[in-house]
Amino acid sequence: MSTSYINTIILPGSATYYSLSGLPSNQRTAISAILIFYQEIKSALTASPDPTIVQAKLNWWRSEIAKLSLGQPSHPVVLMLQKSLQEFAISPQSFVDLIDALAFELTLPEFATFQDMLDHLKRTAVQRDFCIARVLSQDRKPFEKFTLAYELIDQIQNLHRDMQKHLLYFSAAEVQEFGVDFHADKTTDALRQLLTQRAERARVLHQEALQGLPSEDRRVYRYFILRNKLALATLDEIQKSGFPVLEKYITLTPLRYWWLALLT
Repeated sequence: MSTSYINTIILPGSATYYSLSGLPSNQRTAISAILIFYQEIKSALTASPDPTIVQAKLNWWRSEIAKLSLGQPSHPVVLMLQKSLQEFAISPQSFVDLIDALAFELTLPEFATFQDMLDHLKRTAVQRDFCIARVLSQDRKPFEKFTLAYELIDQIQNLHRDMQKHLLYFSAAEVQEFGVDFHADKTTDALRQLLTQRAERARVLHQEALQGLPSEDRRVYRYFILRNKLALATLDEIQKSGFPVLEKYITLTPLRYWWLALLT
């Protein structure tokens, strides 16, 4: 059951699919469960304009995590988590904390600075990847910059989707600096300059992450390295096209992802 559920969420040929390639099956299943759980919570946040309904959905997910200790969860992804938590020593509280951190987006305030937005990512995406790092290694070596770089690229690639969901991961300081109007229906020169800056920040963070990772640990953290490499290749394509992210969704072909994964 878990394999079929994974395949409906993590599509064969996608960047995530190839990022997980080469991992032992138990690690691949555990990481898939973490990623799917995170995406389920993100989706719940925008499932309805009624905050009462959204809170009810989040509370239901909290109750599912509470059932883990009793061995009685019902959702397929939580059943997958149940099989992995004990093996990789991940506390169920980690997933409650993720729900609480993501729930902050229900009343997402305007980030004053770029650092404020990074701090939000540290409470959410970095904590997700903390669980993934436990699956890959009990040593839990630093990987934060890999996560931040990846998330900055995702914000560029999925800007149109996020705007439709009323999620804006750009600070007031950045918007003012470049004079960006996010109500425009196409990529303006001002937005292009802002996205160019964000792309450079992502590349710098990735390089700093690589430099801070001992060579003997690169095989262990291959998932993070490969995930970012595929994301950076996508970013190159987006930037080469002039950042038309409000007009279309840009991704690479499955063959290109496969080839890049093979080279890594």
